[in-house]
Amino acid sequence: MLRVIQWATGSVGRHAVAAVHERPDLELVGALVYSDAKACRDVGDVCGIGPVGVTATTDPDEIVALDADCVLYMPQGEMNPMGALDDICRLLGSGKNVVSTGPSPASSIRAASATKWWTGSSPPARPDRRPSTPPASNRVGPQKFCH
Repeated sequence: MLRVIQWATGSVGRHAVAAVHERPDLELVGALVYSDAKACRDVGDVCGIGPVGVTATTDPDEIVALDADCVLYMPQGEMNPMGALDDICRLLGSGKNVVSTGPSPASSIRAASATKWWTGSSPPARPDRRPSTPPASNRVGPQKFCH
């Protein structure tokens, strides 16, 4: 079973939470939210699917500290692309794989043994369908994007 964290529960992230919750091979273990109104609530309730047993947090340090295989990174990264890149690099540096619907830099990122996969959300992304392997373009050496 893969342990998954959801980063952001907006228009795309809430569908990802539902898709992860429905899959028996995935376990939702954490969720980051940006709104104090969503914090400290069950993320399933936040996303409109009923309780799933995971409490949402606004603290990125809590998310980075969690033991997880993958982070579904789905904030509005286009609003702050460098901040999104910093978040992604931090997640990769902690050994987590990252799947993102946000904007990507010119190159893909690989850090430690983690990989980054960019996808789109328009048309809607399908977080309930995992690719069998990331594209070869994501299998690159460390990039200067991550410090």
